[in-house]
Amino acid sequence: MFHHKKYFFILFFIAFNFHSKAQSTVSKNGLYHDIGVMTGGIVFQSDYLQKNPFGFQTGANGYSFGVLYYLDSNTNYNKISQYLKWRGELTYIAADLQHTGKYVDISLQSTTAKQLRAMRGTVSGINLGTQVEYYPFKNDDYNYATFAPYVSLGAMISVQKTKAWSILGNINDINVTPTKYINAFRNESVILFSATTSIGTRIKLNNKNSLFTEAKFQYYFSDWADGLNPNSAIYKENKSNDMLTYINIGYIYSFDN
Repeated sequence: MFHHKKYFFILFFIAFNFHSKAQSTVSKNGLYHDIGVMTGGIVFQSDYLQKNPFGFQTGANGYSFGVLYYLDSNTNYNKISQYLKWRGELTYIAADLQHTGKYVDISLQSTTAKQLRAMRGTVSGINLGTQVEYYPFKNDDYNYATFAPYVSLGAMISVQKTKAWSILGNINDINVTPTKYINAFRNESVILFSATTSIGTRIKLNNKNSLFTEAKFQYYFSDWADGLNPNSAIYKENKSNDMLTYINIGYIYSFDN
């Protein structure tokens, strides 16, 4: 628990220092600045049970929190910029992983079912990302309207620590773990790249303060995000890379309104 609090205070410190510096650079060269914080729940689509591009068969549940920085240019001579905001973010994620679903139903007493039920995993890490948000009703309309919906595309680099184990014993023992997962896990830190997309809306409180809510999807260019990677040449059901879904809520402070 202390470990997670440490990351929270680091992110809060970054946001506080940026707030102090940005106040002295408000609106220079037509640029406008916002900062924010967010938190939410996350769900993995991972190798903990069968995976496919459109379904979420997973036992992974976790949370995230982070700090945000927004930059845009509301200039009349550049029409495209009126609909766009650039967003940078630094987030921390943590999740617990466990097989769920019909293959591990408590009514099944086969050796494989018992081994699957005994498997556990954790993921934690830091994401550094950027995305461009598109506001169909102009990015400054939240100054006048209560709701300002948006969609976005972006990219992330992540440093994640993964761990897999079994409550039955050595996870690399064929008598403890199904053959599919023998030598198919990593208990180490990895650097991963991913693409993101999201849909959400800002909710105006007043000229300076807004809330927002969004659903964000993160597609890893790797199958190691959860620490498991069975041989896809043998196990065709695990051919897809890992994905992560966020449901976020947050607060945004606008310097320039």
